Amino acid sequence: MPVPPDRFEQLFIGARNPIALHRAVLDDGGRLLDFTFEAVNRAYERALGVRAENVVGRRASELFEQSELAVLLARYADVVDGTAIEVEHHDSRLDRHFSLAAYPLSDALFAVSLHDITPWMESGDRITRMAQEISGYVGAQFLRRLVLNLAELLDADYVLVGEYLSGSTERIRCHALFANGQVQDDFVYDLNHTPCAKVVKGDVCIYPERVQQAYPKDFLLTEMDAEAYVGAPLREALGGSLGIIAVLWKSPLRNPMRASSAVKLFAARAASELERKRSEEALLRHTNALEEASR
Repeated sequence: MPVPPDRFEQLFIGARNPIALHRAVLDDGGRLLDFTFEAVNRAYERALGVRAENVVGRRASELFEQSELAVLLARYADVVDGTAIEVEHHDSRLDRHFSLAAYPLSDALFAVSLHDITPWMESGDRITRMAQEISGYVGAQFLRRLVLNLAELLDADYVLVGEYLSGSTERIRCHALFANGQVQDDFVYDLNHTPCAKVVKGDVCIYPERVQQAYPKDFLLTEMDAEAYVGAPLREALGGSLGIIAVLWKSPLRNPMRASSAVKLFAARAASELERKRSEEALLRHTNALEEASR
């Protein structure tokens, strides 16, 4: 059943995302030269700090700086040709980052929907910065700082970094564990019936909630009172398995994508350190063997 025009208008005006309707201004060859504002919703007025009466009916060339207009025209050219797009856009006037989605309609009309991703961009900068802060550490101290930083970054209740025991991917030695507000002693545990066993297969594992119900035989989850879980594999440079990194919360996870991005970045740092440690230990064994042979 078609949506009645008045109902469509209500949906447009009340939509949570900022939305603008534009009409393309084309030259004789069909090339996009400019576009006009046909309508904007309330969310657009709030997000962009404008009033509808000040923009509707006006051309973009009257409202945007030339450099930003050139970028928009280049992007909207595909939309006018019938292709929907989704790109990141920086609004220089507001200094805000938006995810911009544009869709062709009819009669040279197209719709643009915005989603403010500035907090996500700033969060990404903080993730990178905190991952870089641990670069000055090595060995056990490196892993201790890593779990502390990751726990702080994600407001997590538990963070662990573990390495597979020699010749096995069913048991793991946890080299660093953040729990109860501090880094605790290492321990060994079995991976059977745990979400970490899924990580062993080589993929990021995410349970935003109800992880205990998903793994009722994992008694450690019960002891931790865990509700949410994100885990990632630790990989050698050549692709071999080294271990896992896991983060757990006692409450449902609000932003799984952000947590996943952070865990994957810290996993790469942890894997590099474990690989360095293994190489150092192998070199030491080789040196000791040469010394024994020379006696």
